Amino acid sequence: MRWLPACWCLIFGTGLKNDENMIYLRVTLRRFWISMIQSVFDCPFLWQPPMHRFKAAAYRFLLGVHFKGECLIHSGVRILNPGNLVIGNYCSLVYGCIIECRNKVAIGDNTIIGPQAFITAGGHAPADLSPTTRSVSIGKNVFIGARAMILQGVRIGDNSIVGAGAVVVKDVPPNTVVGGVPAHEIRRLERAGRIWTGFGEINCE
Repeated sequence: MRWLPACWCLIFGTGLKNDENMIYLRVTLRRFWISMIQSVFDCPFLWQPPMHRFKAAAYRFLLGVHFKGECLIHSGVRILNPGNLVIGNYCSLVYGCIIECRNKVAIGDNTIIGPQAFITAGGHAPADLSPTTRSVSIGKNVFIGARAMILQGVRIGDNSIVGAGAVVVKDVPPNTVVGGVPAHEIRRLERAGRIWTGFGEINCE
């Protein structure tokens, strides 16, 4: 049974020494483990109710994602550093979206992240390209369109819409529609008392 601790270290990257080589090995093993788990649970039928609960449980207990309620995670979704991700109730992460959590990323209730959207809490300083991280906050009842990009440090207010292909580099006020590169305000938005989510129509007041 002496081989068990060694296997644990190799699979999870824990229990290794803290010199430079071992830190690199631990990070590499952890990224491999996260990638394997997301690939295993990438079956199309696992995002549909009621099987979505099984997939969310795997993401919670094996990857460390913080869920505040129900969440639909479609096929092809990829989350980097999932322990920094907080997801509200009745959210949907649609096909192929990528969430890069180098810092905390918080997603509010009833929010939909569209196909192939990209959210990152990291980047590089223009002067010397050194890594930088700033948290990202997305409010309640927000819709992020297909292939939109949300960059580090951005705050998106409640009831807002980010148009498809937009690149959001600064905060978005509540009840606002933005689009373009870089994203700019298109118009103000008045939301109804109910909103459609992947779980059906719900009260959002």
